[in-house]
Amino acid sequence: MNKYALFDFDGCLIESRDSIRKSYLDTIEYGVKHNLLPNNIDIKYCKNLLEDNNVLAYIGGPGVYNLQRIINHKSPVEISTNTYIELMEYYNIRQYENYQKDVIYSGVLEGLQTLQNNGFKFIIVTARKDLGIKEAIKKHQHTFKGIKFLDTAGILHEKEEKEDTIKRVIQDHNINSNDIIFMIGDKNSDIYAGNKAGENLNYPIKTIFCRYGHEVKDDSSRTKLNQPSHYANNFTEVIEHILKG
Repeated sequence: MNKYALFDFDGCLIESRDSIRKSYLDTIEYGVKHNLLPNNIDIKYCKNLLEDNNVLAYIGGPGVYNLQRIINHKSPVEISTNTYIELMEYYNIRQYENYQKDVIYSGVLEGLQTLQNNGFKFIIVTARKDLGIKEAIKKHQHTFKGIKFLDTAGILHEKEEKEDTIKRVIQDHNINSNDIIFMIGDKNSDIYAGNKAGENLNYPIKTIFCRYGHEVKDDSSRTKLNQPSHYANNFTEVIEHILKG
């Protein structure tokens, strides 16, 4: 029997709201400069829209959808899907280059080392593009010094659901139903994805919701698939739940 911990990245292991904010603004400025976006887009308004914790409303889920919401927040803009996809490619590059603004959460390095010493294998599963998150992990090698990630998986395309990404890594690594599997994330969508993948595969995947992360929605009306096995107010509690099984 093997033991696996599947982690979301942003808002779970890394505080990345500053790099995400800057990457959105860089992308909008790039779009205007290269005539991909109308030159009358109010960049200052977009900047104010993403100030402080407001940016949390645009983290998680399909990046194209979030970028559309930011650009259209003040007034609707006619932009083709292909243009948004091109802009998101640039966004992914900028997020990769803005990684210096990311900060590892307190207790993460020590906690991962404890799990690693207890035989757990780690896989990153995120809504970022697959190539983008693989490059991001390379940039953060110094941050996670001594920690080995079995795999890093993001979505292969904008229409791939996160539960499909989870199922993909489970199949790629021959993880079976007798193994211990945890899915840890800070978004309601992470919990749903872990529970849905478990339901579809008939695997006992346990889910942990990180209350310290990027989710802004109230979780008081959770359905069965949105209900986590455990809640964690910090990463130390994440580790405690995993070690208890």
